[in-house]
Amino acid sequence: MKLRKIVEVTPALREIANQRLPMKTLYKVTRLIREVQPQLDFYDEQCQKLVSEHCTPDEGGFTVIASNKHKFNSAMNELLDIDVDVNIEPVLVPVSEAENLKLSYNDICAMEGFIEIEFDNKEE
Repeated sequence: MKLRKIVEVTPALREIANQRLPMKTLYKVTRLIREVQPQLDFYDEQCQKLVSEHCTPDEGGFTVIASNKHKFNSAMNELLDIDVDVNIEPVLVPVSEAENLKLSYNDICAMEGFIEIEFDNKEE
């Protein structure tokens, strides 16, 4: 799995973890987040290094130095394309528990392979 996938799915996983769901489902989502946390820590650490090397601080956070833009973008893509070894077992969430979740289309796409919605045979 690419590090990019973990970075992209994390906001949706945290959104689900903040919802009122049955304890069993929340426990499984929490375990999933803990499984990917070391990869997120690595990503954050490497991002900080890239920002310190290729950017200057400004009032909004940072700006990539024009002469470093290509190097910065290449390094970020290289970082996001790293293959990571994680043991992901998708969490099955019954549709009855997922009905009140507030997620975007992008969230649903990012969660593929992490969260699966179980539909009743009548509801598919």
